[in-house]
Amino acid sequence: MVSSAPVCKVCNSRNLNSRLERSRGLCDECAKETGLWLEPPSIRPTRPCQRCGHTQFVCSQLRDRGGAKDAALAPLSLSVAHTSKGWATADSVKPWAPMGILIAFACRACGLTELYTLEADKIPIGPEYGTHLVDYTPPGGPLR
Repeated sequence: MVSSAPVCKVCNSRNLNSRLERSRGLCDECAKETGLWLEPPSIRPTRPCQRCGHTQFVCSQLRDRGGAKDAALAPLSLSVAHTSKGWATADSVKPWAPMGILIAFACRACGLTELYTLEADKIPIGPEYGTHLVDYTPPGGPLR
């Protein structure tokens, strides 16, 4: 029997059986190995490049190896969940739970790169997460 499911674009051997696997083009195992856990939504506004006016961009989820030679690639993010009270440390963070994954859009003509953050509204605020809130709302009401 021939399978109609598409095949992973990295290993070229595993069928992409779930909706998530098919949308990102990678099986779960390859997604874990490459750090490409999700297919980033196109969160960039549909406008031409602000520098040159070109309309084609390369979209990429930014990743980091974390400095260790044998470490898995992990999404670059503004924060990560952690398991203890106090400051996030190497022993308490959950690298598999990034919060605010960074997505880059590079113009194919001039190379201008814009960064966007997935689910910025869900990033925890506090020194234990390495974040703080900056609010430019004027004291007298909304910006005009």
